[in-house]
Amino acid sequence: MKKTKVIVIASGIFVLCLSLFYHPTRMSAATPVASNQTSGKELFEKNCAKCHGEDGQAKTFRGKFTHARNLTTADFQSDTSDEQIADAIRTGPKAMPSFEKKLTADEINALVQYVRTLKK
Repeated sequence: MKKTKVIVIASGIFVLCLSLFYHPTRMSAATPVASNQTSGKELFEKNCAKCHGEDGQAKTFRGKFTHARNLTTADFQSDTSDEQIADAIRTGPKAMPSFEKKLTADEINALVQYVRTLKK
């Protein structure tokens, strides 16, 4: 009886972990919105909100699991330059995927400008 219970719990944990890491958007990093007229907000919602949350506070399950940065704090907003934010989007530090080959320079700049609007 105990062995069956352990197997069921272990299987559940395995499926949960698999769903976090073997998700189509995770495998391809993210599917960027393909439009020159796409706003920073639309790009953020499509590519960033799963981890950073729609409000940028990183309070999503995936954000907590991957330790995504809260983009709204005064410290982050004042201590991080636009170039540092753009570089993070391009290179994907830590668990964050790289968007260098998925987003244009204009789209990355639009994201940087949108991140600046998240300041509390």
